[in-house]
Order: sequence, then structure tokens, then C-alpha cells
Amino acid sequence: KPISSPVLKAAKVEITPLSPAAYKTRQQANRPTREQITAEGKKHGASDEEIKQAIGLMDALSSLNGEEPSATSILLETKDPAGRIISVDVVKADGSELQAPSRGTSGGRDSKLVKIDLSEPPPGDAVLLVTLRTPKSIVTVPVSWKEVALP
Repeated sequence: KPISSPVLKAAKVEITPLSPAAYKTRQQANRPTREQITAEGKKHGASDEEIKQAIGLMDALSSLNGEEPSATSILLETKDPAGRIISVDVVKADGSELQAPSRGTSGGRDSKLVKIDLSEPPPGDAVLLVTLRTPKSIVTVPVSWKEVALP
């Protein structure tokens, strides 16, 4: 279920926390199949060799996103058709930063999977700091996770 926030809603942005299982399922569902790559390549006039290279590239890129989520991973799906999200960070309730030595994203504006690997488990009162581009300015919005079970 998407996080409830009037600011996110006004910006037409959705952020949905995911369980590790839901994250992996969506990751697999978003990955194009060999058949889809072949069909798209043929539609654009690519040679068999070019299609083979594209499939190899997709397999290589897929392996980069293959690292399993850990106990300190924050997993999100964002829907941001207008490209308003600049960043998403995790902070303690007092505003102090939780270090995130590793981040990964896959997908596009319509639907993007985000994995933020923190250096320590987040406290129960952690919040997301979402920085958005609006028509008039850039705003940073703290988003409470009260209804969301953190890892």
C-alpha cells in the first residue's frame, strides 16, 4: 500500500514500501524476456548478431541488480510519471542521517524499484526524506512510516 502523504499526492508521486519477496517478484516481472528483446530488435531492423549482443547486455545488467536484499535494506517502488523525485533518504526521527553505502534502482519514471542498503538497521521511528521538484521550487518532505513495518 502506498505511503499516505498529501505532498506526495499533490505531486502525483507514489512510494510503496516492499517486502523482500515482493521486491524480488517485481524485479523479475520488470525484466524483459529474450523473446521480447528479440521481437523488439526485429521490429527495429536489428541483425541477429545485434539482438544476441542486446540479450547478453541485458543478462549482464540483470546480474548487477541480483544482490539479495539484506536485513538493513529499505525496499521501495516509486511511481513518478512527471519525474519529480530527486532523492529519497532515510533518517532518524531527530533528522540525523542513516548512512547508506549502497543504493540501486531499476525501471523508469512510471515504476522504479529502489533498494537502499543502510549500514545499520533503521530505528522504528525512522522517516523517509523525499526531495521533490515542484513547478515553483524544490521541497524536501519527511514521510512517516508509522503504518509500515521496517526491516
